[in-house]
Amino acid sequence: MAEGFIALLSVAVVPHTQPHRLLVDFQGAQVGPIELRASRCGDGIGAYLTQPVQAGDVLFEVPTASFLSLSTALSHPRVGAALKQLWESSDDCGVATLAGLLAHMQMNSDDEAARPLSSYLRMLPASAADQDHVLWWSDAELALLSGTSAYDEAVSLRKEADAACHTLLTGALAVDVARHGKVAVAECVRGALVSVMSRGYGVMSSDGLRCKVLVPLLDALNHDESPTVIYEFTGEAGQEGGSGGGRLVARSMCAQDAGEELRVSYGDHPDVLFALHYGFVPPPSEARICAEVDAVRAELLMATSGVDDIADEALRIANAARSQLDTLERSGAPMVAQAHAPGRGVRPCCVALARALRQSEAQTLERLVPRSRFGQLPVPSSTSSIEKSAGQQGGTL
Repeated sequence: MAEGFIALLSVAVVPHTQPHRLLVDFQGAQVGPIELRASRCGDGIGAYLTQPVQAGDVLFEVPTASFLSLSTALSHPRVGAALKQLWESSDDCGVATLAGLLAHMQMNSDDEAARPLSSYLRMLPASAADQDHVLWWSDAELALLSGTSAYDEAVSLRKEADAACHTLLTGALAVDVARHGKVAVAECVRGALVSVMSRGYGVMSSDGLRCKVLVPLLDALNHDESPTVIYEFTGEAGQEGGSGGGRLVARSMCAQDAGEELRVSYGDHPDVLFALHYGFVPPPSEARICAEVDAVRAELLMATSGVDDIADEALRIANAARSQLDTLERSGAPMVAQAHAPGRGVRPCCVALARALRQSEAQTLERLVPRSRFGQLPVPSSTSSIEKSAGQQGGTL
């Protein structure tokens, strides 16, 4: 076998099947008893065991030099210089820089740097048909989030994506615009931004700055709050950004049987982040709900500080939470009606995600309004606070 190409540590296919091209073509990795096929717990590809493993067994290793990384982008022979200027002038953790490299590689099959990653590049989402993501939502679909705290965040993400697209099309990828056309390049950049936002891992660059990397094989594993795989970066500090001789090593966290889908944790994030960055909301768990309640309580306390003169913090938070809950409920019915209106072209996956976000937000807010929104709010520290609150809420509680 040619030096540097994948070394199969054991049989990695089920009888009568062919290994996924990523496992055959990918350079520099070592892969254990794994096959890739349609996921049972998420969109796209999943990784499955082809034989039993024990806790601590190495499942695969990927050298950091094989990551799609900041280092890869800045050293690229065609667009590296322009991407370096973008990296040095931006503060987005290299999202636009990495997306620019990815889009360039996907559009140019003659790119020498892209050839070792050709199977991986084809695996990444190119349109809404491949992966649901808010960057591909229509205006009608975005309106499904009206009244939720996710709406402003979604609008902000789309504006940032539009700005990054414009910057790349008029700068680092101008040569691709001349070659492929503005529309084609813009579509490819948006897909690349989706890949970086939903699949990128945050690491440190060699100069000590936060950046994103795409790790082939690792990003074939879907999320679970009870993961079965743990991974670590080895090597010197900063090498995980794509430079040097470090490696990512993935190990089994427990004994697993053949046929099990491997799963990792994407981290402890709010449902809004899961929805807008990864395109799904995980099943509810008490730990995550409590964490979101604490986060929203802090946000409401900060938002009303200096604006609301109610001294009792619990009452102030409860009033603000109830106001948001009322807004959420008032916008819910129109959202459902709009989703089913003729000619709206709203996809069921967007309706499902918007509904999940509404339910999650309502569940969080209800915990901040004692004894539910139909109960009594806590007794404030002064009569004047009651009068002020009643006035603000239309005289009723």
